[in-house]
Amino acid sequence: MRGEAHKIAKNYAQALFDLSYEEGKLAQVKKDLERFQNVLKLSRELKQVLESRMISFEEVSEVLKDISAKIKPQPITLNFLLNLAQQKRFMFFGEILNSFLKIKDEQEGVVRPHVTSAVELSEAFKKEVKKSLEDATHKKVEPQFFVDPKILGGLVTRLGSKVFDGSLKTKLESLLIEE
Repeated sequence: MRGEAHKIAKNYAQALFDLSYEEGKLAQVKKDLERFQNVLKLSRELKQVLESRMISFEEVSEVLKDISAKIKPQPITLNFLLNLAQQKRFMFFGEILNSFLKIKDEQEGVVRPHVTSAVELSEAFKKEVKKSLEDATHKKVEPQFFVDPKILGGLVTRLGSKVFDGSLKTKLESLLIEE
């Protein structure tokens, strides 16, 4: 089922991306989806209502319209959410959002590497890391920074399936293995 869920989410995300792009509303739809995701995170009960197969489309539709009155999404976004509700596909919303964001990043040539350090990095150093990654990848880079004291020092950068491990921990471990 996991592979099927991923395929469903990707198909919905691609359809929404294509429509948003054609309408020139890509940035607004992205913001709408992220705002809606934040609303879902705040209310477990809302998430359960939207994902329930037992609650009628009419009732779910009213809930969505109430939320929309507050977050004021683009008509494209509201219609998309209503379509998810009608098709009983709301359980895929999180994965659809992730797929949508990946498609958008690919279209815009953006990569989002995970950079882990042993301590919090200064803003100046973060800018240097970002610049180095942009020079290396020839893409727009939006790094996400994390702290993990276990790496002792240096940086571990994960970009897609590639990992560049310049951590002190790994260097020390390799010295121990060589002896």
